[in-house]
Amino acid sequence: PRDNPVQRYKNKRIREEIYAAVAKLPNVQKTVFTLRALEEMPYQDISEILKKPLSTVKVNYHLAVKNMKNYLKGKL
Repeated sequence: PRDNPVQRYKNKRIREEIYAAVAKLPNVQKTVFTLRALEEMPYQDISEILKKPLSTVKVNYHLAVKNMKNYLKGKL
């Protein structure tokens, strides 16, 4: 059931671990990851907002995902 307290606790713990991992990212990666993954913004829009080349935005997103995986390894 959705209102299972154990499941709610696990979900809260997962969210907290993800937020902590995002906080550890370098600023540009954090911004790109937040805009792309959480705000679901297209790469082109992020590129225009940050005034960075599209390729740079894509590289920063992929580095952020890689770093997130490393930070979260063994925690989830």
